[in-house]
Amino acid sequence: MLPSQPTDGLLAISLMPNAGLRPGDILVSRNQTLAPTALLKVEELQGHVAVVKLLRGQPGTKDEAVLPTSELRKAAESLPQAGPGS
Repeated sequence: MLPSQPTDGLLAISLMPNAGLRPGDILVSRNQTLAPTALLKVEELQGHVAVVKLLRGQPGTKDEAVLPTSELRKAAESLPQAGPGS
């Protein structure tokens, strides 16, 4: 995750080359222990950066965003809902 403050629930994340993401894809951020920290939705792609909307939880600056397994997505969906402007 890029160190940025959410604006209207939007965050920028850096992508690995050939990430193959599309707007509308769901991502989950996870911490170093692989626990989910946030549920994210890809809004826009700009080169190697994705603009994502924060749906639930709160990602940390050292978290990684991944395409989730069904189990990881379910766990992320149980995180607290993101507040306005989160």
